Amino acid sequence: MHRLADLLLDYGEQREIKLAADDEIVVIDEYAEAITVYEALLSTYPEYPATDLVIYQLARVYDKQGEIDKTSQLLLRLVNRYQQSKYFIEAHFRLAELSFLHGEYDQANISYQAVLEAGEANPFYEQSLLKYSWTVFKQDRLDEALKSFYLLVDLKLDQSSFDPVTGKPLGLGKADQEILGDILRGMTLIFALKDSPQELEQYS
Repeated sequence: MHRLADLLLDYGEQREIKLAADDEIVVIDEYAEAITVYEALLSTYPEYPATDLVIYQLARVYDKQGEIDKTSQLLLRLVNRYQQSKYFIEAHFRLAELSFLHGEYDQANISYQAVLEAGEANPFYEQSLLKYSWTVFKQDRLDEALKSFYLLVDLKLDQSSFDPVTGKPLGLGKADQEILGDILRGMTLIFALKDSPQELEQYS
């Protein structure tokens, strides 16, 4: 059953790419079929050894179908029950992204922090630090947001060399430049919201 569901998901993704390239309306029957098989697998074999993978894949399919609530519920199930899963960090990141998108900043905060606690080596660290900064900004926790923005600036600049004349960082790709631009926008907003000159002086 598991293999069948994976094949349906893979085939559905291939069809989605092709139909999107042809500018056709994308309706993928294989996704609905994959959901049926994954759900049957979870209900029939509750002790299945790869349950964490099945939940992860099922969340992916529901996400592709636009079923945001079901996607979030499955990701929560994964992170709450399978802390040792290889999908634990990614599931937290996906859950944080969905929560942030829908203004659920408390859950976004929890999940971004879980990713950050896994350390800088994980591939979701930098994006999580950026979005965590914006999450606490949205919660009016300006000092915490500013601290997080500074941490990310230091991280990006540590990865760069500098022009000996201008002092500007060298070798930043487009994505890094966009991240730095987003950081500067956030920091500018924070400084604009701080009324006290004394508060501003500590960051100068």
